[in-house]
Amino acid sequence: MIGTDKLFYCFVEELIKKSLIDEFEVESLKSKEYTKNLFHATDYSAFANSRNDNMGNSTYKRYRAKPVTFNGTDIFVSTQFYDSDRDAIIEWYRKHL
Repeated sequence: MIGTDKLFYCFVEELIKKSLIDEFEVESLKSKEYTKNLFHATDYSAFANSRNDNMGNSTYKRYRAKPVTFNGTDIFVSTQFYDSDRDAIIEWYRKHL
């Protein structure tokens, strides 16, 4: 089974490729509060402008090294998703189809 964080990354890539996600949603997913409202186990925003965002005192990067490009801008997708959020991620994806 594909990991939950990889599943979310693949869904984001597909939605962007098919122009099924808008700028408002992309910007909203950069907010920890908005992300937490959608995916309850997630502690960090789903998207970031930089791979180094939300590191705090940690040396662990919370975003994938390979960004996705939305409207000419690189977006870094979180690696901090948990299996308990799998159904919520699938539901979020389906709402965009």
